[in-house]
Amino acid sequence: MLNIFIQVCLTILSLLPIVLSQVKSDKIRRYDCIAGIIAQPFWFAYGWYSEAWSLCFLGIVYSGVFAYGFYGKWLKPPVRLT
Repeated sequence: MLNIFIQVCLTILSLLPIVLSQVKSDKIRRYDCIAGIIAQPFWFAYGWYSEAWSLCFLGIVYSGVFAYGFYGKWLKPPVRLT
């Protein structure tokens, strides 16, 4: 039962950042990295559960990529052209 729950969460939370990244609205598109970060614990749990250690490693790498996107879209001061 836990395996099915993890796979459903993986499916939804892994497709959501892709969909959000294609939306035309900047206000909505900036949430793609947040959805990606939320999905990473499920990837790590599935990798651990199935002993697919490469998934655990990719989860760490993807977390870094999504964290970089979060920094760029939410924390970095906007560039002002003068």
